[in-house]
Amino acid sequence: MGIRISSPSNSTALDVSDVPCNSLRDLTKSLLNLAEGSSEEKVEWSLEPEYAEWRFVKTNNEIHFTVNIPGQENPIFEYKCEGS
Repeated sequence: MGIRISSPSNSTALDVSDVPCNSLRDLTKSLLNLAEGSSEEKVEWSLEPEYAEWRFVKTNNEIHFTVNIPGQENPIFEYKCEGS
């Protein structure tokens, strides 16, 4: 399935599969865990054969979101959001 991640200053698209992992379920669980106080969550998306890793790191009321692909030095997408 195709997914697009966008922010006001950046956008990226990936062709992903949620098999063998159920990435949509894991994303939902991760977001709920963050809302309940978790400080870090990861979700893997299959790129067949590689994986993209979505990482959420919560510090105080800020969440830093990155998308990493194995073999690439820098994240292909990065966004910080501040909550209330």
